[in-house]
Amino acid sequence: METKKLYSLSAFLLLALTIAMIFTVTYVIAQQYRLRIKVITLTNRTLTKDITIRVLRTVNLTEELVKEVNESLNEEYVMDLPPGDYELSIFYKGVEVYRAPMEFYNDTTLEARINVTDAILKFYDLRGEPVKNGTLELALRGTNFTLSDEIRKGEVELKDIPVGSYIIRVYVHGMKISEISVQVNATATNSAALTLNLSDVVMVCENIRGRPLSSGLVKVVKGNRTVLIKNISSGGTAVLEDLPLGEYEIAVMVRNVTVYTKDIIVNRPEVSLIVCCNVTDIRLKVKDVNGKEVYCSRIDIIGTKGLNVKLSVPHVVETTVSNLPLGVYRIVAYRGDVVFYDKEAEITKGISQLNITCPIYRLSIQTSGDIRIRNIILVDVIENRTMLLTDFSKVDLYPGRYLFVVNMDDVDEVYQVTVKSNTTLRILPKRVTLSVIVVNTQGNPIKGVNVTLVREGTVMFQGITDEHGKVVIDSLKVGNYKIILYLRGEQVFTKDLEVTKDIQLLVEVNERIHQRKMINVSIALTITAISILLIMIRSKVLKVTKG
Repeated sequence: METKKLYSLSAFLLLALTIAMIFTVTYVIAQQYRLRIKVITLTNRTLTKDITIRVLRTVNLTEELVKEVNESLNEEYVMDLPPGDYELSIFYKGVEVYRAPMEFYNDTTLEARINVTDAILKFYDLRGEPVKNGTLELALRGTNFTLSDEIRKGEVELKDIPVGSYIIRVYVHGMKISEISVQVNATATNSAALTLNLSDVVMVCENIRGRPLSSGLVKVVKGNRTVLIKNISSGGTAVLEDLPLGEYEIAVMVRNVTVYTKDIIVNRPEVSLIVCCNVTDIRLKVKDVNGKEVYCSRIDIIGTKGLNVKLSVPHVVETTVSNLPLGVYRIVAYRGDVVFYDKEAEITKGISQLNITCPIYRLSIQTSGDIRIRNIILVDVIENRTMLLTDFSKVDLYPGRYLFVVNMDDVDEVYQVTVKSNTTLRILPKRVTLSVIVVNTQGNPIKGVNVTLVREGTVMFQGITDEHGKVVIDSLKVGNYKIILYLRGEQVFTKDLEVTKDIQLLVEVNERIHQRKMINVSIALTITAISILLIMIRSKVLKVTKG
């Protein structure tokens, strides 16, 4: 009996122990703590981008990934893990920059200082001067980490790069000129100074008269590739900076024309060249056939025979055209929109001046005999000047556009003339049309109204309105007139008119008043006639009585 009791007690204790162990293991497995990691570089900068954190556990000599995070929260990477022994690995841009074991049994905040730092690289040419520009490519050996940056003022500052051995390739003007190895150490600062096989070529570009070019560009070609284009300064200088040692072809171009070419070898720290280009300066003078200077609105200089040059020089009397490549040109001169000179000229080493001759044309003025010209004002539209003509029969003019303000019969008339050759201006009196329409107070036309037009006391026209109440006076000279209307012999309207253009005059006449006047006249005439008749009858009666 006691044996059975002992056995039962042992079984009970074993069951209780088993339950306790299961509960403990379940609790341990269910229990998790929070891990906070702050990632700091060797230069004490906190990184929150391009970071991947992995928590690893070794099971049977094999690493297993427990958790991975790559997004930060308030500059920290946060994860919840069960307690245990782990391996912590941090990657920056795909490169492992931190690895360390970690005992994790409660909430933990960790500052992980990763192998990421800064480096400053300085580049100098063969003269010891900083390289002006270029491109840098870095590749971390044994990884896929690459980086490119621009060389500015001889320096590249690389921030947040993994520690390790790098291959550096340097490109200048698109050409690879160097490939070197550089070790970036696990320190807060790294720096290196590198000398590159680069040189400066200083070119002084002159025209055929030894004067410096004021514009243009220098093109540097290696093989079939243009490696550098540099503008020529106003003093004729072009500095080809940071040119790698080697052989090149240089070409000087002015106004899109190649005016100089040469093969050069760059083999020392600095090369100086003085080049004479097929370019000259031309003096342009515009004069008439009598040698008097003439204003020219524009001169076009157009290259011919394969010479791709076109330029316009505005507002010319006398000017100098600089940097003109030698060759054959078409010279076109304008006054306004009128071409007065269009010829070819060959610009060679012996030519320094080009004379452009402006013709003089005769403008004859013709007038009709029935007009009186008081004065003529000539307006040169191109030069914006005026003059009063004293000779009304002719005037000598340069090509261009002119206005003639002619005062005839006290009225100004404007004529526009474009002079391209000897020509004639015909001044004719301006003729206009006066239309008169007469209506009554109801707006109905009145037929038979006599219309008289008077100028300076002389009757110039008389006419009768038609069934539409209208009379038309054609070919009327401009001027001041008086118009008078008569209805059945009585004047019913008068007005002074200044006629300078076609006019339509509408006149309203109160026909009823005129009719009442006519009735009164008729009655008066009738009474008068009766009175005369009675007097005549009375006279005859008296004669009969006496007899």
